[in-house]
Amino acid sequence: MQRVSPKTADQYEHLFAQFNIGEDCPVFDGIYDYCAISTGASLSGVARLNHGLSDIAINWSGGLHHAKKREASGFCYVNDIVIGILELLKYHPRVLYVDIDIHHGDGVQVA
Repeated sequence: MQRVSPKTADQYEHLFAQFNIGEDCPVFDGIYDYCAISTGASLSGVARLNHGLSDIAINWSGGLHHAKKREASGFCYVNDIVIGILELLKYHPRVLYVDIDIHHGDGVQVA
């Protein structure tokens, strides 16, 4: 993902179908940074929760609930929610996940 951009997309086009990259989840400049920042913000909130520094964490740039383990979906490339929940479960026996989006979070369900 770090090497893919609109300029280099033709070099990786043979992998697009495998990872559901295309019309619904296009390649764009900064795709890697977008994913890293969004997921990093969720993990930052999780770290604060896990270490008792916060009672609530909200990542307004996150919530990419359609991405699957090996497949982008619904403009979601990395499922920051699932990654965050897995980290929370290392410290807490249960995690409450509330999805207020109008669309079903199928990536979270599959995980």
